[in-house]
Amino acid sequence: MVDMRKLMDDYNPNDEGTIILAELHESEKKHVLVTHDETYFYASDDAKMSWVTPGETILKKKDQGRAIMVSDFVCPCHGSMNAFVDGVLLESSAIIKPGKNEEGWWTSERMMTQICENALFVIQFTASRLQGRVLFRSV
Repeated sequence: MVDMRKLMDDYNPNDEGTIILAELHESEKKHVLVTHDETYFYASDDAKMSWVTPGETILKKKDQGRAIMVSDFVCPCHGSMNAFVDGVLLESSAIIKPGKNEEGWWTSERMMTQICENALFVIQFTASRLQGRVLFRSV
């Protein structure tokens, strides 16, 4: 099996701003690693400390508050995988308001919809001269 790292650009460990370009044969396509990531953002996820003027107090909420969940595909050379096709912005990301009284929860069905309806097309269009390799991390 081919070592995929030889087909990908690399980054200098001492200077991440320096890209070490892959050396390819004419028949080879450059491969790019596209990773999936998801995260939650809460309305009250601020720091435990705040700057206040002398004598001022702040009432902080005890819970984290409402949330949004963002699921996206990113790569080092393109960032978030987005593409303009015929003047229309296509995004690989999906955003929901999770909760039983909101849009429900992030499920494998939602993930498959994101992949099949958005992400694969955007990755293919954005990296048309490249070979995308998608990496999922499951906890």
